[in-house]
Amino acid sequence: MKGKIISQDQGNYLVSGDDGKRYQFAIWDWLEKNPPRIENNVNFVCKGDSIKSIFPLLNEKQSKRSQMLLAFVCFFVGAFGYPSLYGW
Repeated sequence: MKGKIISQDQGNYLVSGDDGKRYQFAIWDWLEKNPPRIENNVNFVCKGDSIKSIFPLLNEKQSKRSQMLLAFVCFFVGAFGYPSLYGW
């Protein structure tokens, strides 16, 4: 399910889900190296009113930047090639 982090209190966070319900999670349920922040758009798996695993969604700006970096790397790897990758 998707949602947005709306508040934090002593290591517990509250998420507003796309279904209109609110869900709570603890920091150890966060599956990302950077800490969660209020206003993060997230994807999560819930059990009852608690979240069991949660991670941030890439926003459009981050996604575009990642796509451009990937295109740049693929262009140069494809243009120059690496003989060790081909078994030569």
